[in-house]
Amino acid sequence: MDGTSNNFFVLVNENLVPDLDAYNYLKKLRYRNLYIATQELTNGKILEIIRTTEYDSVRIGHKVTIDADNIKDGVYKTHIKQKTA
Repeated sequence: MDGTSNNFFVLVNENLVPDLDAYNYLKKLRYRNLYIATQELTNGKILEIIRTTEYDSVRIGHKVTIDADNIKDGVYKTHIKQKTA
């Protein structure tokens, strides 16, 4: 918009996003297009494993983020007690 203070807003097509939740729609689109596998951590955040292809299995060496932010190397506990990432 011309003459504004750079406040942004989102327009959502209710035929594409019936619940009008643009944030979750874009997040799911990002996961699908970037082949991101997710795992919920015990602290409630989402661990995102960025794979090479849709059919690539999760393995050591894949880039990992938490809620789209880069993270430090370490151990992160998931809700599944047998697995850590």
